Amino acid sequence: MNTTFISNSDLLQIYQECITKISKDKNVIDIACGPGWAGKMALEAGAKSVTFADARVERVVHPQNYTNYQQKFIDLNFTKTLDPLLVGCDTALYFGHLYHSNNHEEILDSLINSDCKDFLIDTKVGLDSHHIDLDIPTIHWTNPEPVSDPFNGWHSTESHVIAGNPNLSWMLDYFNRNKLEVKLQKSADYIHVADNVDPAADPYCVRIYIFHVVKS
Repeated sequence: MNTTFISNSDLLQIYQECITKISKDKNVIDIACGPGWAGKMALEAGAKSVTFADARVERVVHPQNYTNYQQKFIDLNFTKTLDPLLVGCDTALYFGHLYHSNNHEEILDSLINSDCKDFLIDTKVGLDSHHIDLDIPTIHWTNPEPVSDPFNGWHSTESHVIAGNPNLSWMLDYFNRNKLEVKLQKSADYIHVADNVDPAADPYCVRIYIFHVVKS
């Protein structure tokens, strides 16, 4: 496979460039924010306000030197608690979650039917011997056994679809069907290093796509 991999710091720089371009004087929501790195970039770029929304708001690292932000809870029913938080927002940042979900259209429908006018959204696809062709159908996989994820604090006793990675063609088709204009599309390849895994022995090579889309 011939590709150039960037570092995690370089990847964050790409996100920051995208966020900086659209955040000034906007009411921004950082969805599934985790520690809140994207929302903090929006504050640094001059956002009027930022809402940090996550299932575990205690994970948000409070931005220093800023007061124009709030933290809000969203549960695993996601769209039911997300919709009210989108009221009055201009711009949505939605990173690192869509490809961990199994209801892509429902989530994206909530975003585009909200007050938000533009969105930064990402997705991730594998880059290995099986997934060189990035125009493959959307990838889903199921788990036949009960699963736990102690890091994210949830447990399921039922077999279920864990996630699916919306690929490039799926994303572009969704934007086109919903009359969203793609103002910016960036991609970057990097090696994801999982905890307790030797990247040399088990490299996880991925391509991140970042889209800036607006309602047309």
